Amino acid sequence: MEEVGRVVGEIGAHGPLVTFAAETALRPCEWLALERRDVDKAGCALYVEREHVGGETKPYGKTAASGRRVPLTAAALEAIEALPPRLDSPLLFVAVRGGYLNLRNWRSREWDTAVEGAGLAVCKCGHLSGAHDRACKGRGCRCEKFDRSVLSPVPTSCGTRSPATHLRRAWGHSSSRG
Repeated sequence: MEEVGRVVGEIGAHGPLVTFAAETALRPCEWLALERRDVDKAGCALYVEREHVGGETKPYGKTAASGRRVPLTAAALEAIEALPPRLDSPLLFVAVRGGYLNLRNWRSREWDTAVEGAGLAVCKCGHLSGAHDRACKGRGCRCEKFDRSVLSPVPTSCGTRSPATHLRRAWGHSSSRG
């Protein structure tokens, strides 16, 4: 968690987003589409029911049953609580002018700058994911990858355990959906 804390310290107002993504290991296309109504604070969970890809929001998965319940750690709940409420949007993570964050711009303007400011290596080809090795080897890339240790599972306030996650997976291009 030390690496997450260092990035949170560098990224400023987007700190809750970084903490939330690291704690839940949601794909960017999933956390981009989250709305406040998807969070069940009493049940310590959130429901992934849609995704935002290429400027378009659509129902998650191929069937109505594709959505899933994700348990929330105490730190993820605290991150949600730290978000300023916005009356102009139902989204959990809102762009400055309202609406969806532009992930490509956010990564280059906020994320990469914060990771470098925290003294962590950033892959020069832009990959911060579990698919990094495969993608880079396929291109002959010889970059310094962002490779941090597994974040330990921690008990949630509900007593469940979150899945072990990689910070890099939380931000990467781990599938064609995100």
